[in-house]
Amino acid sequence: MNMTGPIIKIYKALEGYKQLLIIPHNDPDPDAIATAIGLRYLVTEGLGMTAQIGYRGIIGRSENKALVRYLDHPLQKLDQQEIRQNIPIALVDTQPGAGNNPLPENIPATIVIDHHEWREISSKARFFDIRPEIGASATILTEYL
Repeated sequence: MNMTGPIIKIYKALEGYKQLLIIPHNDPDPDAIATAIGLRYLVTEGLGMTAQIGYRGIIGRSENKALVRYLDHPLQKLDQQEIRQNIPIALVDTQPGAGNNPLPENIPATIVIDHHEWREISSKARFFDIRPEIGASATILTEYL
């Protein structure tokens, strides 16, 4: 795997952990799903971590349902107990405080990867890559890969 600067920074942000919870925005679309799967690949292959992709909301559009079926259901529905402070959390295609993800205010994100407008709270994450000039979060992850 190509060890570019962002990948090294992601790995350092996750140092000492054995698992990761990846959370896309509520009602994940193909961009959010692809970004989550790409990040899961990076950490499972590069660090040997366990990574779960969890979402809140629904996967409602027929083409999104078809994508999830085709990918063998990589996302699992989250309940509030699964979002804990003792495991790192990555937000993809969303940011803390955006209102479209289930991350509680008292739990910081460890990683934030997004293409939407910058939110200052994202700078509290150990690793963040926010690029509103990019059309999709999956493009950012593709650059890493």
